[in-house]
Amino acid sequence: DGAKYSIRWTKTSINAGLKVMANTIIDRAAAFENVTQLMQDHKIALKAFANKKQPKFKQK
Repeated sequence: DGAKYSIRWTKTSINAGLKVMANTIIDRAAAFENVTQLMQDHKIALKAFANKKQPKFKQK
């Protein structure tokens, strides 16, 4: 069976740390996504998608 309590609390500790890390990453990813949505390439991508064509990005 193993050491049930030891395993349970170890998993709880690890999961708590992962949740904190995930929240930090999610906040940062959302900020970067907001920035990229303001870029010219985002508009190019939307237009190409709507027209079912390949986008020609300008890296801007």
